[in-house]
Amino acid sequence: MQQTRVYSPRGGCDAPGVKAVGIVPNVRPEDSHHERHSSPVRKFKAVLFDFHGTLAQVETLSRSVEVAADACDVTLGEYGATVLADALGALGWVGSGQPPKIMPFFAEAWADRDLSPQDHREAFVGLASQTSCAFEGFAEAMYDRLCSPEGWVAYADTIATLQAVKDAGFPIALVSNIGFDLRPVAKRLGFDDLIDHWILSYEVGWAKPEPAIFREACLQLEVEPEDVLMVGDTMADAAATELGIRTFLLPHTGPGEIVGLSQVCALLGVGDDEPEDSLTVDRVVPRLVHHTHAQRRQGQRHHLEVRDTQRDTDDGDA
Repeated sequence: MQQTRVYSPRGGCDAPGVKAVGIVPNVRPEDSHHERHSSPVRKFKAVLFDFHGTLAQVETLSRSVEVAADACDVTLGEYGATVLADALGALGWVGSGQPPKIMPFFAEAWADRDLSPQDHREAFVGLASQTSCAFEGFAEAMYDRLCSPEGWVAYADTIATLQAVKDAGFPIALVSNIGFDLRPVAKRLGFDDLIDHWILSYEVGWAKPEPAIFREACLQLEVEPEDVLMVGDTMADAAATELGIRTFLLPHTGPGEIVGLSQVCALLGVGDDEPEDSLTVDRVVPRLVHHTHAQRRQGQRHHLEVRDTQRDTDDGDA
């Protein structure tokens, strides 16, 4: 079992203190400070970053609704955008922090949404189509905004952290469950040139929490899993620990805010500060258990036998 530790990030990339939750399997709370920092723990050689909820967040829902209304030539009354945004958020739209309400008519597409652009569109249009009192074309317009580079906001500490990690010589891979190309999004947000490898689920044919997607990232980086740090925000990201990848999880944070990425710099030894000692060991995260189910997947790369899994409904990205 891995111990979940709570850190109060400080230093590293000069960001104000922000609490973040990290899974660091090789550090035990009963060890003394000296023992922790003098033990032969393998140093990191590369970093994997999740995208949504880790480096960037979708804009506020009310803003997306306003843009969708303009695209459909619809004039919303006072509080109209807020009402629709609240209704869509309650359905579990991206960035709401709520579990999605999946209906049978798009359940099959939802299961494979991160493996093909077609299923991704069908899944999210289906989700948005349940919004009460929505105008005609609302679901399609909301999906178009979700895929638009203009619909995303980088966290306040994203670029500084990526730049510091890059300058320190660590190769970076972006590992995302996604059904559309994130490169234009990252380019508009100003950090596409800081990513060395793009491991997008719909391109590689695997999605988190499947170990194969993390293995593919390690292969492209040419590093062993034990030498990698995974930075994410969900238990699907924490599945990297099954390969021996040490994983750091961030809290759910709103668009444009400080998410706590400065602690990544400290964990890597970038800058003068070390990770702050654990304040509390407040919960235990058990080994992830994947429930098998039949999925229609083809073209497994490298002929790896990867068991089908039912992904966590909150699996990290859009």
